[in-house]
Parts: sequence; C-alpha cells; structure tokens
Amino acid sequence: MRIEVEGSNPTADLESLRDWFAEVDELRGRVDEIQAPAGADKLGPLLEALSVAAGSGGVAAAVAASVIAWLRTRAGVVRVRVERPDGTKVSVDATSVRTQSPEAVRAQVEQLLSAIEPPR
Repeated sequence: MRIEVEGSNPTADLESLRDWFAEVDELRGRVDEIQAPAGADKLGPLLEALSVAAGSGGVAAAVAASVIAWLRTRAGVVRVRVERPDGTKVSVDATSVRTQSPEAVRAQVEQLLSAIEPPR
C-alpha cells in the first residue's frame, strides 16, 4: 500500500512516519521510500510517499493503528492518505483523531483497518 502525507512539511512528516513505522515489529522491513524525481529547482530527489508491503501477520492492522497513533502526536493540519494496490483510498487527518476519546480512537483504527485491509 502507498502512504502519502499532506501538510505544511510533507517530507519531514513522511520521515517522521517512516521512523515511527520502524519501531513497529509487524512493519519492520516492510516499509520502503518512494522518491520523487529531482526537478530543475531541486538539489535531489525528495521523499514523496511510503510503500508498505502488505501480507499476513497483521500488517494492515499495524499500519492502521500506527497511523492513528502517529497522527495523535502531530500539531497543525496533517492528513495521511493510504492507497491499497487496487486503488481504494482513505484519508485520516490529525485534527479528527487528536481530540477523540480512547473509544473513538479505537473505532477510527477499526474504520481505517476495514478500508485498507486487502480484500479476501
């Protein structure tokens, strides 16, 4: 699945999310960087998105829980968009998860999981 971040500094936010994923056992070794090609006005390629290799072992659940937990730590307007290989997309923003109760956060994780989990 492809994960993009929208906000005031998407490259730094993607790096932060990548580092967050690196601490999750189920995601270790499954996350790759997608680089945007360097343009005439850039010194080199920029981090454009993250790619997470889906599979067994609760990868989708780990992504959903990690994205929500990471968003709860973000200030300002930050949105994460997750796209499955079949083109299904879902977005979650920091504002909507930062102020929720623990029960609402669990529901948000379940909603995100149901949207990104590969069809069976």
